[in-house]
Amino acid sequence: MAKTKRTKRADGRYEETVTVGYDEKGKPIRKHIYGRTNKEVNEKINELRISLCKGLDVSAQENTFSAWADHWLSFKRANIGNSQYTHYVTYINYLKGYIGDMALKDIRLLHIQTVINDLYERNPNTNKPSSKKTLKEIRGTAKQIFEFAIDNKVLDYNPADKVKIPKEAAEKEREALTNEQQLWITEMSHEMQTAAMIMLYAGLRRGELLPLLWTDIDFKKRTITVNKAVDLSCDKAVLKGTKTKAGNREVIMPDILVDYLKELKRTDILVCPSPKGKIYTATQWRRAWNSYLYALDLKYGKNKDRKTKYDKRYKGISIDRITPHMLRHTYCTNLILSGVAPVTVKDLMGHASIRITLDIYTHITEEFKENDMNKYNDFLKNTVNNRSEQPDIPA
Repeated sequence: MAKTKRTKRADGRYEETVTVGYDEKGKPIRKHIYGRTNKEVNEKINELRISLCKGLDVSAQENTFSAWADHWLSFKRANIGNSQYTHYVTYINYLKGYIGDMALKDIRLLHIQTVINDLYERNPNTNKPSSKKTLKEIRGTAKQIFEFAIDNKVLDYNPADKVKIPKEAAEKEREALTNEQQLWITEMSHEMQTAAMIMLYAGLRRGELLPLLWTDIDFKKRTITVNKAVDLSCDKAVLKGTKTKAGNREVIMPDILVDYLKELKRTDILVCPSPKGKIYTATQWRRAWNSYLYALDLKYGKNKDRKTKYDKRYKGISIDRITPHMLRHTYCTNLILSGVAPVTVKDLMGHASIRITLDIYTHITEEFKENDMNKYNDFLKNTVNNRSEQPDIPA
């Protein structure tokens, strides 16, 4: 590694130029080393020498995290769906807010841990603490980006490897519909009722529901065959395979869903077509679902005297917002509470791993255990109070 004479710059820093290699034409590739002291310059030259000995690409080490993350994402793009791509963009933007301008070679464990710790305290997008799931996803994305640098001989270590998620980080709450809300779904007729009924009583994901055909439903076997899905993240329906291999499944329908579907008039190939008879786009779905929520609010909410959803006297809806994922989670909750075995729940839900099912199982059983204990405590209090009010019986 050839070096030139060290000089002192006008800004007070020391500079030394070193030759780190030669290009295809035999011209030297030079790198400028700067430091506030001679000692700092020497340390940087030693680090550079070690990197060269390890065969690392010292030029690529100067890439900022932002540039390298974008490079990784473009490499990853061909093998992921639009939805996953959108998630990665979100996680990378969190990281860029802290280390985006830093060179890859300067990023350490402390920098990544600071990102996680700060987002645990407050997520700037929600103004609330980030959930444990979000923090794990951000850490996982950082790990993949730096692993990509290792694979390409840019780094020889992964600064995200030993990043810890705070133990106190809250799990993302999974919400199930109340019995009253489930009754709303079965009672009120609407263009979106069929979609809601299938998600509530068969647990299909929205992406699995939209391309569902009538030929996928076997009324003799009382099953729904799930073997395809759509990606709506680009505002157009892109047909693809199910989320995981386990997503290909047969779901056994309960009586309430079988009876409901048998009564429908089948005028289309699709079970839940858009008003144009095609698969919903993201915009069409959002408008239709919001219309459904307003209709539910008009019938069951506090603002029953509003005439339309455009009534300026009211803002938003008075009922709690219901999402497609909440319907799917309610299906899972009902299976568990009715005593269905976790392995069967896994198959019906299309979970890739039994661990996912067991996490939900544990969460639900713990929640209801606490509710049951509260009922038990109330019972004991009432029993004690009743005893104290009774007159003593003379011996």
